[in-house]
Amino acid sequence: MKNLRFAGSLMACALLTACGSGSPGQDKASAAASASAATPAHATSSAAPKPEAATAANASDKASAITAPTPGQVLSDIYQMDSHGAVSMDVGNGSQASYWYGYAFELGGKHYFTGFAYDTPDKFGKQDDLPGPDSKVTLTDGTYENTAAPGAAEAWTLRVAERDIGEFGSFEHADSIDEQQSPQSFPTKDGRLLLALPTWYLASGVRGHSFAIFVFNPQKPEDPQDTRWTYLGDVASGEDNSAACDANGDGNHMPCVKSSGALSFVSQDGSALPVLHVVMSGTVVDGPSKTRTLGPADAQDYHYDVAKKTYEAPSAP
Repeated sequence: MKNLRFAGSLMACALLTACGSGSPGQDKASAAASASAATPAHATSSAAPKPEAATAANASDKASAITAPTPGQVLSDIYQMDSHGAVSMDVGNGSQASYWYGYAFELGGKHYFTGFAYDTPDKFGKQDDLPGPDSKVTLTDGTYENTAAPGAAEAWTLRVAERDIGEFGSFEHADSIDEQQSPQSFPTKDGRLLLALPTWYLASGVRGHSFAIFVFNPQKPEDPQDTRWTYLGDVASGEDNSAACDANGDGNHMPCVKSSGALSFVSQDGSALPVLHVVMSGTVVDGPSKTRTLGPADAQDYHYDVAKKTYEAPSAP
């Protein structure tokens, strides 16, 4: 959700042995990243929103020993066509599909692996149309369950392949996984899993950071329009303008600033999905040639909007 990103700011290697790639669009950049398998940590319920310890994804010895489905297999399962082992392929009408990220996790006593991918809009022959900041990609996924008997070799069974779980990114490219941070997860009261993937993007020389938020439902949704995995928007978590700032102090460019956000989940009564609490630190631009140090008052809470099916920050008064 680009409207949640800081003013002025605007592939991933799969978890374990799987690896993805993609090509950048316009001012976007891609980066190789690796992530560790996750065993969700529980957060304590609270009647009123207040910060809790961040549930950073922790490595699971069992999950880390599992050989995940390859990016090529994931793409073949999602798009029902032979990828020939590639991490990117043409899926027709000028659309290109690319593997994005792999995530292994445990939920309800079962071990899963999800390979996320994305595809660009159909062109229908209009190859000369240049993508813009509003040209998003469609997120897709292939989710597998480890169905091997105890002590046997790993056996991954495809549980679901979904061709549209939301749209994000810009310039027909997905935001890149931030390899400097770990994914965070939260098991909900109703048996689902909330996942926050750290991502970054470039715009006008500014590197912006955010968390892409997803929720996984291990059960088949009652509404046929719903999906097992659903993208719930992104949460801003800082920026670094060192590539475009006034490093020499000559006053000809914006002052140099760098900020980051720490995410935590806050359980709330009456809702299965928690509040996302982001504590900011660092500096931000605060007028011409001026900067400001971020403090406790800059913390932001994002609440899930049921009608919009996305996380949003409260509107400014």
